[in-house]
This record gives sequence, C-alpha cells and structure tokens, in this order.
Amino acid sequence: MREISAFIGQEAMHGKEHLLANAELKRQGINVNVWDARTRWARRKLNKLLSVKARLAGTAAVEHYTAVIAEHIMKSEEFHNMIIDPTIKNLIYWHAMEESEHRAVAFDTHLAIGGSYSQRAIAMTIVSIGIGPVVLAAMLSCMKQDGELYNMKSWLKFTDLYFGRKGVFRKMIPDLLKFYKPGFHPMQANMDAPMKLWKERLSLV
Repeated sequence: MREISAFIGQEAMHGKEHLLANAELKRQGINVNVWDARTRWARRKLNKLLSVKARLAGTAAVEHYTAVIAEHIMKSEEFHNMIIDPTIKNLIYWHAMEESEHRAVAFDTHLAIGGSYSQRAIAMTIVSIGIGPVVLAAMLSCMKQDGELYNMKSWLKFTDLYFGRKGVFRKMIPDLLKFYKPGFHPMQANMDAPMKLWKERLSLV
C-alpha cells in the first residue's frame, strides 16, 4: 500500500513536470499539447472498455518500457552528453529516476489481484505493436514543427541513434523481452548504482 501511495504521489508530480516540459518545448517552438490530449482521450476510452486486470496488465507493460528506457538513459554517458539544454536534461533524468523507482508497482498490484502471466504477455504484445506508430507520429509532428522533417541528415542521425549497431533502442530489446520470461519481476534489474549516481548529480541526496 505504501508503494502504491508513493506511486500516486510520483505520478502527480510527474504530471506537473510534464506540463513544465511542454511549456519549455513550446517556448522552443514545439507544441506537444495535442499529443497529451490524444493520450488522455485514449485512456478514457480504454478505461471504459477494459477490465481492471486488463488495465493493470497494460500499465505493467507500459511501465516496463519506461523502466527499461530509464535504465538505459541513466547508464548511457553518450545520451547524457547528447542533451545540451540543462533544463531538459535535468527533467529527463528526474523522470528516469521516477520511472525506475516505481517500475514494479503496477506489476505487483496485478499479481496481488490475481492477474495472470498470459494477461501481462498479451498486454506487452499489444503495447509493443502500438507504441511504435504512436512514437513515430509524435516524432514526425515534432520534426515538422522544428523544420527538420525533410532533413535527410536528421533522419540518418535519428536512425543511427536508435536503430544503428549501437542504437539506443536496439540495446533495449533484450531487456524489453525479459518481460515475457516466466518468473520475471521488474525489481530484478539492479538500479542502485545509477540511481545513486544521478541523485548525486541532480543534488537529490
């Protein structure tokens, strides 16, 4: 129960930080508010259609994605050096720590109410199929607003960064697939060292 309360508190702070991030992006000429609106609409629809167990399974799958992304962000000095804006950088790393801290809450809650492995596996598959087009559409929107949509150099850089031989997403795939392993639990990833490092870097200790 304590973890759930902490999760709710973090999500409330998470929402406020997203608003700040959106405001900063808008200041730089990129408006992402439409994507927040679409996300809220999709959540309302899914909440009406799906059972509690199905929603929790979906949340557990999404939280696995965000936890893996957070893990790789915190462990990558290359990513750290790539982000120049200090406001955005601090927000990204605060967000990464927050995602890592509550990575098991939805998973554990799903287990506690009798959720099954098959529900989580199905949810993970659906999330995996759906997340690519959503992220791509959002990225295209941002690139268009930034005037980079038809810049081939930007596309090559993006492709190499995420899907190249040392690409960020390519490195994540083995960790993402761990969700399907029977007996998997989100806390099996040891994040103590990177969490300690980034708490110190962000002066949170």
